[in-house]
Amino acid sequence: MSQINDAFGQSTGNNEEFDEELEELEAQLLDEELLAPAPVPTTRPQQAMPTAPSDEELLAPAPVPTTRPQQAMPTAPSGAVAPRKKTQEELELEALEAEMAEMTAN
Repeated sequence: MSQINDAFGQSTGNNEEFDEELEELEAQLLDEELLAPAPVPTTRPQQAMPTAPSDEELLAPAPVPTTRPQQAMPTAPSGAVAPRKKTQEELELEALEAEMAEMTAN
């Protein structure tokens, strides 16, 4: 078996010519492939084109909604509002105003 492999592996002299010719042909094919222009599609893909509105559609008034959308109205507080607690400064101011009112009344 090894003798057969050795026999195939040895060059007989003609192989070099075949190898050179094969390399030249491969190079020529590669050049032709690389230098050939890329194919250009001849038709465009079919797409639906949008239609322009007609003059009548452009001049027609915009539709006005006949009903309003139903929205919940915010609720107002019901009943009496509890008085807020006065601050210490407000209490002192009221006392001072009351004292000054007494002084001017006398």
